[in-house]
Amino acid sequence: MSAAPFDGLIAEGLVEPGDRVAAGAALARLDGRELRWDLAAAEAERDGHAKDRDRRLAAGKVTDFQLADLAVRRLDLKIATLRRKEGQLDIIAGTAGVVLSAAVDRGANAPVTVGQPLYEVAPLEVLRAEVAVSPDDLPHLSEGAAVTLRPDGAGGAAVTGTVNRIRPAAEVRDSAVAFVAEVAVPNPDGDLRPGVRGAAEVSASRRALGWTLFHRPVEKLGGWLGW
Repeated sequence: MSAAPFDGLIAEGLVEPGDRVAAGAALARLDGRELRWDLAAAEAERDGHAKDRDRRLAAGKVTDFQLADLAVRRLDLKIATLRRKEGQLDIIAGTAGVVLSAAVDRGANAPVTVGQPLYEVAPLEVLRAEVAVSPDDLPHLSEGAAVTLRPDGAGGAAVTGTVNRIRPAAEVRDSAVAFVAEVAVPNPDGDLRPGVRGAAEVSASRRALGWTLFHRPVEKLGGWLGW
């Protein structure tokens, strides 16, 4: 999730949901005009206090020199903070993947607050499919089993995944009680997207199971979801 680094105004949204992005790519750009005005003012004020400090030092006015030096140091900290913000005007993708959601429209000015989630970008090399398994079919399914998935609207094209985990507690899916098997599905081309529904078949039993949906994408090693 890419969030706003500080309070500000989005000057330009650069991507939309569904766009592919590289790691480090700019997703949006914050308006930096006010920040640059503040930076220029702080630098000018700092230069004035620095000259005053040097004059007071030359005149041997120790107390006045110390006060001017404190003002310079205070402004140095303010300038460093403003420069750091200036380097954060672009909202950056932390990982390569597909933009799943965007809180701002492309090209639309919008106020944001620090920490506000703006974009969700996730790698889609591996997806997690949730397969709804009836209690009667559960004995035919085990972790590590190969599962053939046929997404709706894919022209009959099938993909093969592997059962990583079977949740121990039954859940209600499509108004029926079922156990949920989490299936890792390779998706190197990124053709499959979260939210797709379809049907599933376990190789061991050749029984059709109700594949409810692709849930959230996971990273290649599954660590994002704690597998």
